[in-house]
Amino acid sequence: MGTLARLIKLEFKHLFSRKEFYYTFSIMIILSASAFLIFCGELYGRDISELYPANQIWMSFSHYTNMISGLLYFFLLPIVASVPFSDTFYCDKSCGVYKVIFTRYERKLYVFAKGIVVVISAFFIIFIPLLANQLLSFLISPFKSPINITNLPSYIPIRTNGMLFPELYKSNPYIYNFVFMLIPSGVGSVLALVSYAVSFYVKKSRLLVVAIPAVVYILYNFLSSLLLSPKYALAYYLLPKSHSNLLGLEYPVFIMSGITILSVLAIIIRNFVVRDEI
Repeated sequence: MGTLARLIKLEFKHLFSRKEFYYTFSIMIILSASAFLIFCGELYGRDISELYPANQIWMSFSHYTNMISGLLYFFLLPIVASVPFSDTFYCDKSCGVYKVIFTRYERKLYVFAKGIVVVISAFFIIFIPLLANQLLSFLISPFKSPINITNLPSYIPIRTNGMLFPELYKSNPYIYNFVFMLIPSGVGSVLALVSYAVSFYVKKSRLLVVAIPAVVYILYNFLSSLLLSPKYALAYYLLPKSHSNLLGLEYPVFIMSGITILSVLAIIIRNFVVRDEI
């Protein structure tokens, strides 16, 4: 256990030394700050009684920031989740570093430690900017307000069609937003794990480690919406308010669980069943 902890610590040091980590985190912070500035302009000069509650100006909730949340959840999510560290094995292998590491540590610990850091880094690189945007919202909006974002009195509730957890939203909208910070962060972790699994098979280009899962994710969302229904597109399940009646939480959980199992199996097969030159 001590060896694993030491390896994880080393991998985190490696993560924080990579410029890719800071580039992608900066992109997420820019998206978060941009959404906040949109509302600064929208609410500027209003009387306090005309301000929307802070939960409704969160970047993923409001229709004012649809462009930002759409860009993030439909296109950028697999990229910002995978770029920071998912190609770590490919880089170690290309440089020949992994051979030296294998002489000092067990293969399974090395692979497992990297996987843990890949998943954790993807989660927090998405979660922290989403949380930061909600916290910034308290600087310009009250906790509660006499009106909602549809400009109707607060006693007229927002329509909950297309919400996964309508009762939670009605009882505690801030916990509801927090849940929708966790969901895309978790999906990002799974997508990063997919990229990590791909890195054990790709030999020609580092770009493919990120590009293959990203292209599959984007095409899946696009084609399922176009050919079937938006309720089959995973990206809609990341939004607190969707434009479609969704299938329920079981659908994305089933898809993500299957992807996770397949990714883990792919890593195990490549490292412990068919090793060849690794």
